[in-house]
Amino acid sequence: MNLVGTLTPLEVWVVALGLVVIYTDWRYHKIYNWATFPSILGGWGLQLWLWREGGKLVRHGLAGFAVGIALTIVPFALGLLYAGDVKYLAAVGALTNPGFVVWTVLYGGVCHGILSLILLRREQLLIAFKNIGRFFYRRAILQMPVDFQAESEGTLPYGISLALGSFLTLGFRLYYGAYFPLWAN
Repeated sequence: MNLVGTLTPLEVWVVALGLVVIYTDWRYHKIYNWATFPSILGGWGLQLWLWREGGKLVRHGLAGFAVGIALTIVPFALGLLYAGDVKYLAAVGALTNPGFVVWTVLYGGVCHGILSLILLRREQLLIAFKNIGRFFYRRAILQMPVDFQAESEGTLPYGISLALGSFLTLGFRLYYGAYFPLWAN
């Protein structure tokens, strides 16, 4: 294996936080404050302690925190994400930088789609597509509010997908030297 980079202490923290989030979100469907808030404050504190390059790390952590919240606040307001997902992404941003957070969200979305398809059995997949079709038919064609009950059940916590997205982002940075493999030298 030809690694381009090494893990920084902040990235080790991201991995540890991701593992905690995967466990708690899968088991309890919660991302706890005891995991996110110390990560936010600890990320900023560790960046202050590692102060170099004129405070570049601290600025990246503050900007990453802001981008993490900005990318998730609208889905949270629409009820698509929970507060724990917002806090988790803000913590990842506080520990890393804005670019890392953006790629984490993108890879997390891809992971969520793949995991959803894996967890759905064939019958459930057909019901899910039927629900989606019914939603768009009522909303777009009939211009009616959507008031039907979905026939399928079950959830896949989004925090798990975001954690996997952060692992992919970190893995690509370590292996290729860039967050997106096609941009690597």
